[in-house]
Amino acid sequence: MSVAQTHRFPVAVRRHEHGSVRVRAPGKPELRAAAPSELHGSHKGMWSPEELLAASVASCFAVTLDAVAAEVHVPLHDVDIRTSTNVVRIDGRYSVKLIDVTAIIETDPGQVERAREAATRAERRCLIVSALDCPVRIRVDAGMTARPTVRA
Repeated sequence: MSVAQTHRFPVAVRRHEHGSVRVRAPGKPELRAAAPSELHGSHKGMWSPEELLAASVASCFAVTLDAVAAEVHVPLHDVDIRTSTNVVRIDGRYSVKLIDVTAIIETDPGQVERAREAATRAERRCLIVSALDCPVRIRVDAGMTARPTVRA
């Protein structure tokens, strides 16, 4: 018999001033967001919804990769994830064409292929990636961290 667990993640968004909003979640620092200048926004220095979407994909992939790597005992020394949301305007309507992700992973010598496999599993298990209705392209560049030379 299956046991279902349900989790809720409440967020409140309230209009702050023309074109910007305040984003709140219980126990978290407030964020301010606005339309980016590329989409006719006029508030510089604020997060855009498009950037928050990219951050959501990148952070979900990163924490999922951490969990998978721990499960399969692959050491991760450094993970650097770069993400962009690619938006296109067709017939006056904006849509997300692609979310592009590059994950640079450093692991131990001899563990590079296992780190790549962990990244593939993480991509399949990432909740945010699976929830989206747009393509998400994840490229993995895995390498090994050089061990320091011990001198006598």
